[in-house]
Amino acid sequence: MQITKQKYLLPSLICFLFLGSFYLFSSIRYPLLNSDNAVTVLMTHYFKIPNDLYFWGQDRLGSLIPLIGQIPNKLFGMSPILSESITHYLILLAGFLAFSTFIRSKFYKVTFAIIWFFPPMHLIDVTQFAFGIHYSLIAIVCYLIDKLNKENSYDNPIRYYSILTLCSLLLIVAVWVSDMAMVSAGLLISISIYYFIKNKNQVNSRNRNSFIIFSLFGSVVGYLFISYAKSLSTMQNSYSTFGEIDMIMKSCSVFLTTITNFLLFKTNEPATSIYTYFVITLIIATFFVIRKIKLTDNSRKWILYFIIESVVLFCIIIASKWTFLNNVPRRYFTCTYITLSFALILVLDNLALDAKQKQIL
Repeated sequence: MQITKQKYLLPSLICFLFLGSFYLFSSIRYPLLNSDNAVTVLMTHYFKIPNDLYFWGQDRLGSLIPLIGQIPNKLFGMSPILSESITHYLILLAGFLAFSTFIRSKFYKVTFAIIWFFPPMHLIDVTQFAFGIHYSLIAIVCYLIDKLNKENSYDNPIRYYSILTLCSLLLIVAVWVSDMAMVSAGLLISISIYYFIKNKNQVNSRNRNSFIIFSLFGSVVGYLFISYAKSLSTMQNSYSTFGEIDMIMKSCSVFLTTITNFLLFKTNEPATSIYTYFVITLIIATFFVIRKIKLTDNSRKWILYFIIESVVLFCIIIASKWTFLNNVPRRYFTCTYITLSFALILVLDNLALDAKQKQIL
């Protein structure tokens, strides 16, 4: 009886957190609904291909949710706002489940569920905007690549190449949803090829060649699709322009000032200030026990990937002219919040500590 209760405890907690987040933050319930939320709801109702591949008139933020939302909206007769809410949160749930496959500890699975479904309010775009969808798709691709590493293309070539094809399609969709996903996709392909080369054997050589061919083919198809979708836009914006040195320095200054204000409790956000101290304490504590990390090659690969991505994305965001013009808003760092949080969870999950040490940490 006790074993049965433990078996259902984790799914029950995850379900509770998922439904709680849906109740508080989905479009149908969220009290701070803004134009970015509203456009996906309206597009779900008025969706037309190919003109609506991007948000109306824009050349960014692919309309994946309005597209999939046609199923509950048109097929089951749900309202556009309910269709958007359900579609959005099902993608977030799929992303969390994919992330959770890399976490062994049930405690850390629940911890990451809180990080994912209940982010700090200034980073609430994890549940509201394209960032959460972007990383849900990347997480699913990571899960599929992890399966590829355990597959042998000789044994079941149809299954193997089907997974490769699905990975390519999902990466294209991720870049369509968010231009920032180009960084995620590029780094993911690069680090996967690196590990294929590092682990030399006959099976890996064949798998590596297949992966490279599919990556190149997917890149060409993705470029053609994204270019076509952007060509339909009536507004061409340059969001990827880097600022000049003085702009970048001022952005860094604003960022550091914000962190300092958190630490000095000058932001009128005491909960966020306390959260900041907890995070810093946890990172410092992790460094003290870093020698006790026992990593498999697979764990090392994913920790390395998400840490590198965090650093690269942070540098890109800080260097962006758009970031400077918008006074370095915290929501722009949602991507680094997700990637650094997950990397830290993986590190903690691989610490070889006794039960008492784990409880303290």
